[in-house]
Amino acid sequence: MNWISLIGPAMVAAGVSGVIAVVGSVTTARKLRRLQADRLEFDFALAAHKLNLDNTLAAIRAAAERYDRDLSELKRTTDLAERAVAEFYQVKDIVAAARSPNGFGARPPRDTVENPELPVFGRIDHIIAEIKQMCRPAKQSIRQ
Repeated sequence: MNWISLIGPAMVAAGVSGVIAVVGSVTTARKLRRLQADRLEFDFALAAHKLNLDNTLAAIRAAAERYDRDLSELKRTTDLAERAVAEFYQVKDIVAAARSPNGFGARPPRDTVENPELPVFGRIDHIIAEIKQMCRPAKQSIRQ
C-alpha cells in the first residue's frame, strides 16, 4: 500500500479546511470590528443626545424654579397688599366714626387678625415697609 495515496487526499482536505478556517476567522474578525465600531458610534450619538436632553431639562428646571420663586414672591406681595387694604379700610372706618360723633354713617371698625397690640397706623407702616423692601430687588432687576 502506498502511503502517499492515503495521505494526499487528507492533506488536500486539511489544506482546504485550513483555508476555510482562515477565511472564516478573517470574515468574523471584520464583522466584529464593524459591529464594535457601530456600537461605539451609536453609544457616542446616544451620549451626545442624552447630554443635550440633560442640558435642556436643567434649563427647564431652572426656569420652573425661577417661576416658582416669582410666584411665591407674588403671593407674599399679594398677601401683604391685602393686609394693607384691610388696615386702610379699618383706618377709614375709624376716621369716618371720628368725623361723625352722632354715629350717622359710621360703622364699627373691622377686626384684623394682625398683632392687636400695635396701633393701626403702626401696622400699616410696617406692611408698607415690607412691601417696599420686597419691591427693591424687583426694581433692581428691571434696571439691569
